[in-house]
Amino acid sequence: MKMNKTIIGILFVLTNLTVYISALKIFEDKSEGQSIIPIDRPNENTNNEDKQSIISVNRSNAIHKNSFLEVKQIMSSKDYGSKNKFSSLANIQKNLEKMSEDELKDLMDSFEESLYFDDTHKQLKNLILLAWEKLNPASLLSYINNSIEFKNFKGQVLARWSEKEPLKVLEWLRENNPIESMDLYLVGGYASEAYSKLFEVDKEKAFAQLSQEKAKLLSQLLLFHAVNKLSSSEDFKRVIELSKGKAPLDYLIYGVVGPWAKVSPEEAINWVDNLTDEKHKKTAMSQVTSSWLKEEPMNAANWILENNGSSASSLQRISTYWPAEDKKGLLNWITKLPDSTTKNAALGDTMMLGIAQKNIDSSLYNSALKKISSEELKMDVVSNTYIWISENDGKKAATDFINKIQIDESSREHILNIPQTQKSTWFYDSYLKKEANESKSSK
Repeated sequence: MKMNKTIIGILFVLTNLTVYISALKIFEDKSEGQSIIPIDRPNENTNNEDKQSIISVNRSNAIHKNSFLEVKQIMSSKDYGSKNKFSSLANIQKNLEKMSEDELKDLMDSFEESLYFDDTHKQLKNLILLAWEKLNPASLLSYINNSIEFKNFKGQVLARWSEKEPLKVLEWLRENNPIESMDLYLVGGYASEAYSKLFEVDKEKAFAQLSQEKAKLLSQLLLFHAVNKLSSSEDFKRVIELSKGKAPLDYLIYGVVGPWAKVSPEEAINWVDNLTDEKHKKTAMSQVTSSWLKEEPMNAANWILENNGSSASSLQRISTYWPAEDKKGLLNWITKLPDSTTKNAALGDTMMLGIAQKNIDSSLYNSALKKISSEELKMDVVSNTYIWISENDGKKAATDFINKIQIDESSREHILNIPQTQKSTWFYDSYLKKEANESKSSK
C-alpha cells in the first residue's frame, strides 16, 4: 500500500515537470534561443511552494499563448477546419476571454487574410466577438460600426449593453453616428432600447438626454416607443412639451398617446379631445382605446359603447383589442348588449376568432352559440367555423369539432357536406361596408 502511494507521488511530480518542460519547448524561439513569452525559471534557492506557483503561472501563460496562436492557425489553414484538429471550442472560449483588445483585434483581422471560411471558422469568429464584447463593448462597436456583415450583431451588442449601461450607449450612438449620415430608422431603434432602460433606472437623466436630441432622431425615438415605460401622466406631458417644435403630431399620436393611455386613459383622452384636426383626433382616439382595451378591457369597452355606440366598427375594435386570453370575458360582455344584428355579428366573429387563436373550446363555443338570437346567423357561424378549421387544420379536425357542437342532426349533416372549395367569411365585413355606405349617403 505504501509502495503504491510512493509511485503515485513520483508520477504526480513527473507529470508537473513534463507539462512545465513541454511549455518551455513549445514557446522556445529556436532561432534566437529566447522564449516568445516571459518564463520565470525556478533556481536552487526557490522553495517548493514558490516552484509550484511559478510552474502554474508559466503553464497558464503557455496555454493562453498557445490558444492565441492556435486560433490564428485555424483561421489561415483549411486543414484546421475540423473540430478534431484543435482544442475544444469551450477551452478556446475560456482563453479568448483572457486576451487583450489588441489580441482579439489581431484575430479578427486574420479572418480578412484567410482564404478559408467554414462552420468552424464562423463559430470561432462569434466566440471572438463575444469575448471582445465582454471586455469592451464600445471598442468592439467602433470596430464593426460600418460593416454590413455585422449589422445584426451590432444590434444585439447594443441591446445587451443597454441593459447594463444605457447612458453610455446613448453617448456612443451620438458620437459615432453623425445626424447627417446616420440611418435614422436603425439608430432610432437602437437608441429607443437604451432610453427605455434609462427611464427605468434614472428618469431625470433620460429626460436630460431626450431634450438634447435633434428633431429627426427625436421623432424616431417616439415612433419606437422610447417612452413606453413611463409611469405617470405628468411624465408623458413632459415628453409632449419637450417635443413641441421638433416632432410632428403624427409621431406623438403613434408613439406617446398609446403608452399614456395605459397609465391614465382619462388624461390621454382629454389631450386628444383638445386636438383641432378631426383626422388626427380620430387616429389618436383609436390609439387610446386600443391601448386601454389591452389593460382594462371592461372599462374601455364600456367607455367606447357610451361614447360611440354599438356600431359594427366599435364592436370590431373591442373584439380585436380585448386580451386574446380572455375570450370568455369578451363573450360575456357581448351577450349583455341589447339584441341587434351587430351584436350577433360580434358574437359570431369573436367565436371564430377564438377558434383561430385556439383560446376557445367547444363548451364555451356552445354557450356563446345559444346567445345568438338569429337562427340563420347561428348556422352561418357554425358553417364558417367548420370551413375555417378545414382550411387551416384539415377536414378531420373540423369534423371532430362540429360533432361536439349542440345543433340538430340535419344541420350538422348539411354543414359536414359543405364543399371544401367554399371559403370562410367574417361577419363584420358586411356590416362595416353597410355602415360606410350609410355614412356616405348621409353626406
